Amino acid sequence: MLIKINVEGGTEYQFVRKIIRPHLNKFGYNVVPFINETSPEHHGGITRYEKFRENMLMLKPRKEPCVISTMIDFYQLPKDFPGMSSLSSVTADEDKVLFLEKSLKEDLSDLEPYFIPYIQLHEFEALLFSDIHEVDRKLKVNRGSRVIELRTLLERYGEPENINTVCAPSIHLKNLYPVYRKVAEGIPIAERIGLDVMREKCHHFDYWMKELEEFGFAKNQPEIK
Repeated sequence: MLIKINVEGGTEYQFVRKIIRPHLNKFGYNVVPFINETSPEHHGGITRYEKFRENMLMLKPRKEPCVISTMIDFYQLPKDFPGMSSLSSVTADEDKVLFLEKSLKEDLSDLEPYFIPYIQLHEFEALLFSDIHEVDRKLKVNRGSRVIELRTLLERYGEPENINTVCAPSIHLKNLYPVYRKVAEGIPIAERIGLDVMREKCHHFDYWMKELEEFGFAKNQPEIK
């Protein structure tokens, strides 16, 4: 079964291609990522929900059904995103993301029953904090080791997905390792860490993977006559 994933930008696009796609192939998926278009001249990010919604509806298949999903950041979501106006009543960050995913699913009901939304807590780089030693091994070259600082950050937040929007994961990396490059360095780090470790340390990310796996497994079972 085809699965189309609308992603935040080039980093997520490569992450889906190189790490998620080979895994989901085992569950009968043909995975195709799309970078969200904000204008005819620019791809990446979400500046207006109206445009994002338009892009999502364009992914709806005309004939054969396909799964549609997202990989977008909670960090810097636009204020007009579904559910944002009611978010102040929700306390925990993971509950906020679950609430926004539910709101998005309701607003994009035309994509049902094959729509599985995912909003990353708080952005892609949180996944890299699943293994700070791999992060430091890659980024310390010509910069110096910052593994002690990385460990202190993790101790402060408790787990990778708790590193929040006050100072997003990528900002921490840029502060510790000047000129951190999201695609050129972030993707090789993610490849070395591997999906299993990221899933073990990042529970919301793991929940998304399980949803896709279970849906793909169910759809690829032979019919009982």
